[in-house]
Amino acid sequence: MTRFFARIRFRFTLGTLLAAVLLAASAAALVWNWAPWQFVLSIPSPSLSAVEDTVMMIRWPSQVSEDGRLAVVFHDGQSATVWDMETGKVQAELAGPVYNNPPWTEISPGGRWLASLDVWSGTIDLWDLRTGKIASTLQAGTERGDMSALSFSPDGTRLATRFGANGVRVWKVEDGSEVCTFKEHADEPYGVSWSLDGRWMVSVDRNEVAFVWSAATAETERVLCIPEGIRAANFLRKSPGLITSSVKDSRTILINVWKDDADEVDRTIAGNGDHYALSPDETRVATFGADNYGYLWDLSTGKLLLRLNGNESWTDDVTFSPDGMRAVTGGGNNPLRLWDLEIGAELCAWGLYQPATFLSNGDLITQGESVQRWHRRRPEPWWGIAWLPEFWLTVVLSVVFVRSLFRGNVDKKPAETAGPVAMH
Repeated sequence: MTRFFARIRFRFTLGTLLAAVLLAASAAALVWNWAPWQFVLSIPSPSLSAVEDTVMMIRWPSQVSEDGRLAVVFHDGQSATVWDMETGKVQAELAGPVYNNPPWTEISPGGRWLASLDVWSGTIDLWDLRTGKIASTLQAGTERGDMSALSFSPDGTRLATRFGANGVRVWKVEDGSEVCTFKEHADEPYGVSWSLDGRWMVSVDRNEVAFVWSAATAETERVLCIPEGIRAANFLRKSPGLITSSVKDSRTILINVWKDDADEVDRTIAGNGDHYALSPDETRVATFGADNYGYLWDLSTGKLLLRLNGNESWTDDVTFSPDGMRAVTGGGNNPLRLWDLEIGAELCAWGLYQPATFLSNGDLITQGESVQRWHRRRPEPWWGIAWLPEFWLTVVLSVVFVRSLFRGNVDKKPAETAGPVAMH
């Protein structure tokens, strides 16, 4: 009888161990795959500061390149530090006045150049971020206090700026020489965008008319105009054509898609909000700015795919990850929220809203009182995480827990029965 119960205890212990291993693997995989993003790098920067003028009341203390690889941290307009966000090391120091009021600073694709506009003098300094020195100074010709958009070409060799009252000028970045000047706008231009191959430009003026013109000769190719007026225009990257936006009223934005070489709108999406963001694969568009939500639409059918909620005040920004599977939303006093767009779930949130940029590998760069890089660990199947300390800790805890449930029943010896009672 003793050997029989010993076998039961052995088999029970072995089964408990196997069950605990499976339980621990599943629990560890769940924790690993759904853990909050891990903070991996922080670069200190000055707090947000107020500027006593009528042009810009708040300025961000840093500027991050489009790919998120470089961060330029400004020091009260007197100097700046260029940080490599992948290594956490200083790449260059910019000595001298560096104006950082957005949208009048821009980092070129590839991260070599920083264009910084002095809105009072109308001059633009082109900083070489490899050497930390000014390569050239451009005379934009704008009047004191005028706004001027800055836009680098996709290859980073040319810069488009507003020039004078109604013009747009294209400059060579290397030597600061003029390429051409577009002068067909009847009013102030405020939006400039390059085609992917750098041959064409589209600019919008305050009459809400868009011009498509040659970036080499400034000759007009097309004029885009619709009854609602055009507020912004950009070239599509994945297919020929353009996408423009028009504000129908304070709560509705019209997203118009134009085919290449066509002067009429191909399709229109009416979305909630007054701003939009296009996904990297150009199959979806997010609209926001009219209420507490962000809205995700199918660009080809106009169908509402997802509504991102949770904000207590207006949503002012939506940024897609490079693979288009995640997005961050925020604005005002709302937290910065990270979303999984495949399932429509909020993954995590950070403090108050701050500008955010994704790196090409999916890491997230946030800009606040410090520039921080966040990394989410790569998902692993349960059989691929046996090396994790969390795995073996969970195994031990699972064994202790399961054993404690049945210890009383299995380890209890059967009661000894009394022998026959002699009858007298």
